[in-house]
Amino acid sequence: GLPLRADRGRGGGYALDKSYQLPPINLTAREAALVCALGRMAREQRLLPFTDTLESALDKVRGALSTSAQRELLGLLDQLQFVGVPALPVTPAVRRAIETAWFEERALRIDYRKNDYTSVPRLVRIRGLVCDRAQTLLNCVDLALGEDRQFRLDRIIDATVVEAGALPAA
Repeated sequence: GLPLRADRGRGGGYALDKSYQLPPINLTAREAALVCALGRMAREQRLLPFTDTLESALDKVRGALSTSAQRELLGLLDQLQFVGVPALPVTPAVRRAIETAWFEERALRIDYRKNDYTSVPRLVRIRGLVCDRAQTLLNCVDLALGEDRQFRLDRIIDATVVEAGALPAA
């Protein structure tokens, strides 16, 4: 059977266990090339902050191709040019912490640069991301204030995922 879990109450339901891996899918070489092209564009334009996970997935797609299909893919990707202004850069450590906190629904301690002279510590839980072509915004609840806040990803200086169970129950 499938590794299912159930949550009771409002918003509950059945879901696959988070550790479950998807079964293999069959992609044609053309479909794989398009997935790789989109992934490259997302990485280069910083459309998503989760570049390590994206690159890992793209490696798996490329690795499933035959040697000749991989050569053909590289040739096609060399012919693509992505133009536009990429989103502002973020350190890899912050990107990894944001990804972990968001996917695992865990709290996050951030050091946030309010302006050129001031940074403030915050304890937040990510509710969603807004990915614009120029910047990424995190929609969060500030756990200390109990208020919704929006943070620019490029202004997060440091981020640490809070261990599960380390916060008192709400």
